[in-house]
Amino acid sequence: MSPPPSTQSASEEALTGQVPAPPAAVTSGPPFAEYLARRLMADKGFQPGTHTEAAELVDASDAVLTYSDGYSCVIVCIVDREREPSRRFTLETSALERVGKACLHYSGTVSGTKLPVGLQLIEVGSGPATREDQERLERHRLGMFNKVHLHAMHVDVSSGEVWANTWRRAMVSRGYVRGLLREPRVVEGQEVEVAEAIERKPVLTVALLVALALGFAAEHLFAVGSPGTGLLAPGLQTLVGLGGLVSGLVLEHGQWWRLFLAPLLHGDLIHLLLNGFCLWFGAMVLESMVGRAWLGVLLVVSALGGGALSMALNGDAVVSVGASGALMGLLAAVLAVSRRLPVGPGRVEVQMMVLRLLVPSLIPIAVSRTGNQVDFAAHVGGALAGGVVGLGLARVWRREDATPPGTRWAGAVSLLALGAVVVSLVFAAGFREDLASMHWP
Repeated sequence: MSPPPSTQSASEEALTGQVPAPPAAVTSGPPFAEYLARRLMADKGFQPGTHTEAAELVDASDAVLTYSDGYSCVIVCIVDREREPSRRFTLETSALERVGKACLHYSGTVSGTKLPVGLQLIEVGSGPATREDQERLERHRLGMFNKVHLHAMHVDVSSGEVWANTWRRAMVSRGYVRGLLREPRVVEGQEVEVAEAIERKPVLTVALLVALALGFAAEHLFAVGSPGTGLLAPGLQTLVGLGGLVSGLVLEHGQWWRLFLAPLLHGDLIHLLLNGFCLWFGAMVLESMVGRAWLGVLLVVSALGGGALSMALNGDAVVSVGASGALMGLLAAVLAVSRRLPVGPGRVEVQMMVLRLLVPSLIPIAVSRTGNQVDFAAHVGGALAGGVVGLGLARVWRREDATPPGTRWAGAVSLLALGAVVVSLVFAAGFREDLASMHWP
C-alpha cells in the first residue's frame, strides 16, 4: 500500500530547539519529540502525515504519523511540551472517535471482522504528568469493543518515565518509548538495519513432512487389533502400540518414548493433511529465518510442552496423537520472531496467517478440555513452550546478525532429540510385539 497522503505542512520545522536529555542518553541532538517521530518511521514503518479524513489531528499536534499496511491503520499524534510547556492536545474524545471511524476503511478485515483503527496521543514534556494532565488524558478512552482504539501517553524526558492511560496493547508501547529514552540516541542515518535472512532451502521442513507421512504409513503397515473407523483411521490398539501418548503409561510405567513418537502419529487422513499444511507453513518460515538447528529445538520443545500439558490435564483414558502441539509451538515462535521480517505488508501477511491458524486452535480450551476428539491441552502446551523459546530467541538476537546466537548448541540439542526418536522407535517396536501377541476380538 502506498504511503498516506501528507497533510502536515511543517512537522520538522515545528520540532526545533535543544532540551535536556535523559540520564542514560546522549546530551546532544534533536528534542525527544522529533527523535521519537524519526525512530517510529525507521523502526516501525510509520509515514509522516495522515489520511485526509484525519486532517484535523494535524492542527492539534506538532507531528502526525500514520502506519497503514492494508490490515492495520494506526495514527500517532505527538505534542512537544518541551518546546512549549503550555501546549496540550485539545481535541475531545468524541472528535477522536469520529476521526477514527472515518478512517475505518483503511483497516483490513480478518474472517469477516473489521479490524479497529488505532489512535495514539503522545505528549512529550520535561517533567512528570501532573494530576490535571492524567485526568485530562484519562478521558481519552473508548470501550474495549469500540472499533477505534484510543491510547494516551505522557513522556517525561527528565526521568525517563512514561505514563499511559490504559494497559491496552498499542503499536507504540510504553516499553518501546522507555527504551528510546534510556538508550543512547542513534544518530540519523546510522540506524542498525535488521540483517537479511540467509537464503535456505526448506530441507528440514520437507524431511519433517516425509516423517509424518512415514508415521501414518506405519500405522497401517504395523496395525494391531481391529481397524478404526473413518478415512484411513487406525484402531486405538494400533495408536497405543506405536507410541500414542497415554499419561498412565508414561508416568506410571516409564514409557517416556511416547513423548517423541506421539507427534508422528495421526488419527486419520484429514488429521494428517491439516497438520501437514500447518507444518509446511510454520516450519518453512522458521527454517528460512532461524535455520535448521533452531527449528529442530523449537519443534522438540513444543512437542514436549504439548505432551506435558496433555498428560497433566487428561486422564489415562485419553490417547493423544498428532503433531498439533508441536505445530502450535512453531506458529507461536513465528509470531515471536516475525519482527525480523521487513516492516510492511509482507510481515503483516505472515502474522495474520499465523493468527488465523493459531487462535482457532486455542480458543476451544475455554469450552472443553478434550471435546470433539481434539487435545486442546496439547495445543496450549505446545504454543506456550514454543512461544517462550521464540520470545527468548527474539530478545537475544541482535538486529545486525543474520543468524541467531547459539546455533551450534541448538544443533547439538536437535541431534540429541533425533537420537531420542531413534531409541524411541526401538522401544515402540518391542512394546508393539508384546501387544500384538495378545488376543484381540
